[in-house]
Amino acid sequence: MAKQIKNYIEHYWWHFCLQAVVAIAFGIFALVTPIRTLSTLIMVGALALIAIGVIGLVRVFTEVRQSQKFIVNLLLSLAGIAIGFYLAFNLHVGFRVIASVIGSLVLIRGLFDIIAGLHLKDPGDKFMWAVAGIAGVVLGIVMLNHPNEGGMLLFWLLGLYVLIFGLTNLFYAIHLRQLINQLDKKPVKKIAKKAKK
Repeated sequence: MAKQIKNYIEHYWWHFCLQAVVAIAFGIFALVTPIRTLSTLIMVGALALIAIGVIGLVRVFTEVRQSQKFIVNLLLSLAGIAIGFYLAFNLHVGFRVIASVIGSLVLIRGLFDIIAGLHLKDPGDKFMWAVAGIAGVVLGIVMLNHPNEGGMLLFWLLGLYVLIFGLTNLFYAIHLRQLINQLDKKPVKKIAKKAKK
Protein backbone atom coordinates (compact mmCIF):
# COMPACT_ATOMS: atom_id res chain seq x y z
CA MET A 1 0.00 0.00 0.00
CA ALA A 2 2.78 2.43 0.95
CA LYS A 3 4.44 1.89 -2.43
CA GLN A 4 1.18 2.58 -4.28
CA ILE A 5 0.63 5.78 -2.31
CA LYS A 6 4.19 6.88 -3.03
CA ASN A 7 3.78 6.23 -6.76
CA TYR A 8 0.49 8.14 -6.70
CA ILE A 9 2.12 11.23 -5.19
CA GLU A 10 5.16 10.98 -7.47
CA HIS A 11 2.80 11.23 -10.44
CA TYR A 12 1.73 14.66 -9.18
CA TRP A 13 4.76 16.58 -7.92
CA TRP A 14 6.66 16.89 -11.22
CA HIS A 15 3.62 18.39 -12.96
CA PHE A 16 3.34 21.20 -10.42
CA CYS A 17 7.09 21.72 -10.45
CA LEU A 18 7.23 22.19 -14.24
CA GLN A 19 4.20 24.48 -14.18
CA ALA A 20 5.90 26.51 -11.48
CA VAL A 21 9.06 27.00 -13.54
CA VAL A 22 7.15 28.22 -16.61
CA ALA A 23 4.73 30.41 -14.66
CA ILE A 24 7.38 32.03 -12.47
CA ALA A 25 9.60 32.72 -15.49
CA PHE A 26 6.73 34.42 -17.33
CA GLY A 27 5.58 36.31 -14.24
CA ILE A 28 9.02 37.75 -13.62
CA PHE A 29 9.41 38.61 -17.31
CA ALA A 30 6.09 40.45 -17.39
CA LEU A 31 6.86 42.39 -14.21
CA VAL A 32 10.48 43.46 -14.76
CA THR A 33 11.11 43.50 -18.51
CA PRO A 34 11.28 47.08 -19.84
CA ILE A 35 9.86 46.02 -23.22
CA ARG A 36 6.89 48.15 -24.18
CA THR A 37 6.02 46.43 -27.44
CA LEU A 38 2.72 44.70 -26.85
CA SER A 39 3.31 42.17 -29.63
CA THR A 40 6.47 40.92 -27.91
CA LEU A 41 4.68 40.53 -24.61
CA ILE A 42 1.81 38.73 -26.33
CA MET A 43 4.21 36.27 -27.95
CA VAL A 44 5.90 35.50 -24.62
CA GLY A 45 2.49 35.07 -22.98
CA ALA A 46 1.35 32.80 -25.81
CA LEU A 47 4.41 30.58 -25.39
CA ALA A 48 3.79 30.39 -21.63
CA LEU A 49 0.17 29.36 -22.21
CA ILE A 50 1.22 26.67 -24.67
CA ALA A 51 3.91 25.32 -22.34
CA ILE A 52 1.60 25.18 -19.30
CA GLY A 53 -1.13 23.63 -21.46
CA VAL A 54 1.20 20.92 -22.77
CA ILE A 55 2.41 20.12 -19.24
CA GLY A 56 -1.20 19.82 -18.11
CA LEU A 57 -2.09 17.68 -21.11
CA VAL A 58 0.76 15.27 -20.41
CA ARG A 59 -0.41 14.94 -16.82
CA VAL A 60 -4.00 14.31 -17.92
CA PHE A 61 -3.07 11.39 -20.15
CA THR A 62 -0.55 9.89 -17.72
CA GLU A 63 -3.08 9.93 -14.88
CA VAL A 64 -6.36 9.47 -16.71
CA ARG A 65 -7.20 6.41 -14.58
CA GLN A 66 -6.36 8.10 -11.32
CA SER A 67 -7.92 11.54 -11.60
CA GLN A 68 -11.64 12.21 -11.22
CA LYS A 69 -11.09 15.70 -12.65
CA PHE A 70 -9.98 14.38 -16.03
CA ILE A 71 -12.47 16.38 -18.13
CA VAL A 72 -11.83 19.71 -16.37
CA ASN A 73 -8.05 19.34 -16.54
CA LEU A 74 -8.28 18.26 -20.18
CA LEU A 75 -10.44 21.23 -21.18
CA LEU A 76 -8.25 23.74 -19.32
CA SER A 77 -5.10 22.34 -20.92
CA LEU A 78 -6.59 22.32 -24.42
CA ALA A 79 -8.00 25.82 -23.94
CA GLY A 80 -4.61 27.13 -22.85
CA ILE A 81 -2.88 25.57 -25.84
CA ALA A 82 -5.53 26.80 -28.28
CA ILE A 83 -5.45 30.36 -26.93
CA GLY A 84 -1.65 30.31 -26.95
CA PHE A 85 -1.48 29.34 -30.61
CA TYR A 86 -4.20 31.85 -31.51
CA LEU A 87 -2.29 34.70 -29.88
CA ALA A 88 1.04 33.57 -31.33
CA PHE A 89 -0.34 33.78 -34.87
CA ASN A 90 -2.38 36.93 -34.24
CA LEU A 91 0.05 39.27 -32.50
CA HIS A 92 -1.74 42.40 -33.68
CA VAL A 93 -5.21 41.38 -32.58
CA GLY A 94 -7.11 44.03 -30.62
CA PHE A 95 -6.53 44.18 -26.89
CA ARG A 96 -10.28 43.80 -26.29
CA VAL A 97 -10.08 40.30 -27.77
CA ILE A 98 -6.94 39.46 -25.80
CA ALA A 99 -8.44 40.67 -22.53
CA SER A 100 -11.70 38.82 -23.14
CA VAL A 101 -10.08 35.51 -24.08
CA ILE A 102 -7.38 35.47 -21.41
CA GLY A 103 -9.74 36.96 -18.82
CA SER A 104 -12.21 34.11 -19.36
CA LEU A 105 -9.48 31.48 -19.09
CA VAL A 106 -8.01 33.02 -15.94
CA LEU A 107 -11.45 33.32 -14.34
CA ILE A 108 -12.27 29.65 -15.00
CA ARG A 109 -8.79 28.60 -13.87
CA GLY A 110 -9.24 30.57 -10.65
CA LEU A 111 -12.61 28.99 -9.88
CA PHE A 112 -11.18 25.53 -10.52
CA ASP A 113 -8.20 26.18 -8.23
CA ILE A 114 -10.50 27.36 -5.43
CA ILE A 115 -12.81 24.34 -5.73
CA ALA A 116 -9.94 21.86 -6.07
CA GLY A 117 -8.11 23.45 -3.15
CA LEU A 118 -11.14 23.00 -0.88
CA HIS A 119 -10.81 19.24 -1.32
CA LEU A 120 -7.28 19.23 0.11
CA LYS A 121 -6.79 18.19 3.73
CA ASP A 122 -3.72 20.25 4.57
CA PRO A 123 -4.65 23.81 5.77
CA GLY A 124 -1.52 25.28 4.19
CA ASP A 125 -2.34 23.77 0.79
CA LYS A 126 -5.93 25.00 1.03
CA PHE A 127 -4.75 28.52 1.79
CA MET A 128 -2.22 28.61 -1.07
CA TRP A 129 -4.67 27.44 -3.71
CA ALA A 130 -7.39 29.70 -2.33
CA VAL A 131 -5.10 32.72 -2.72
CA ALA A 132 -4.12 31.71 -6.26
CA GLY A 133 -7.74 31.00 -7.17
CA ILE A 134 -9.08 34.26 -5.77
CA ALA A 135 -6.33 36.19 -7.58
CA GLY A 136 -7.37 34.49 -10.83
CA VAL A 137 -11.07 35.23 -10.31
CA VAL A 138 -10.40 38.90 -9.49
CA LEU A 139 -8.09 39.37 -12.47
CA GLY A 140 -10.52 37.57 -14.78
CA ILE A 141 -13.38 39.83 -13.73
CA VAL A 142 -11.22 42.96 -14.13
CA MET A 143 -10.06 41.94 -17.61
CA LEU A 144 -13.58 41.09 -18.75
CA ASN A 145 -15.07 44.31 -17.42
CA HIS A 146 -12.27 46.64 -18.54
CA PRO A 147 -10.91 45.16 -21.80
CA ASN A 148 -9.90 48.53 -23.28
CA GLU A 149 -8.32 50.20 -20.27
CA GLY A 150 -4.60 50.18 -19.44
CA GLY A 151 -3.24 47.47 -21.73
CA MET A 152 0.21 47.44 -20.13
CA LEU A 153 -1.29 47.66 -16.63
CA LEU A 154 -3.50 44.64 -17.26
CA PHE A 155 -0.54 42.74 -18.65
CA TRP A 156 1.43 43.62 -15.50
CA LEU A 157 -1.47 42.37 -13.37
CA LEU A 158 -1.54 39.18 -15.44
CA GLY A 159 2.17 38.74 -14.76
CA LEU A 160 1.55 39.21 -11.04
CA TYR A 161 -1.22 36.59 -11.07
CA VAL A 162 0.88 34.09 -13.02
CA LEU A 163 3.74 34.64 -10.57
CA ILE A 164 1.40 33.88 -7.66
CA PHE A 165 0.12 30.83 -9.55
CA GLY A 166 3.69 29.68 -10.18
CA LEU A 167 4.78 30.11 -6.56
CA THR A 168 1.70 28.17 -5.43
CA ASN A 169 2.64 25.32 -7.76
CA LEU A 170 6.22 25.43 -6.51
CA PHE A 171 5.28 25.29 -2.82
CA TYR A 172 2.78 22.52 -3.52
CA ALA A 173 5.40 20.51 -5.43
CA ILE A 174 7.82 20.91 -2.52
CA HIS A 175 5.11 19.76 -0.12
CA LEU A 176 4.47 16.66 -2.22
CA ARG A 177 8.17 15.82 -2.17
CA GLN A 178 8.12 16.16 1.61
CA LEU A 179 5.20 13.72 1.72
CA ILE A 180 7.24 11.25 -0.32
CA ASN A 181 10.09 11.55 2.17
CA GLN A 182 7.62 10.95 5.00
CA LEU A 183 6.41 7.80 3.27
CA ASP A 184 9.97 6.53 3.07
CA LYS A 185 10.17 6.79 6.84
CA LYS A 186 6.58 6.29 7.97
CA PRO A 187 3.83 4.91 5.69
CA VAL A 188 0.61 6.78 6.42
CA LYS A 189 -2.63 6.26 4.51
CA LYS A 190 -3.80 9.84 5.08
CA ILE A 191 -0.84 11.24 3.15
CA ALA A 192 -2.39 10.31 -0.20
CA LYS A 193 -5.47 12.43 0.52
CA LYS A 194 -3.31 15.55 0.83
CA ALA A 195 -2.08 15.15 -2.71
CA LYS A 196 -5.44 14.70 -4.43
CA LYS A 197 -5.82 17.87 -6.42
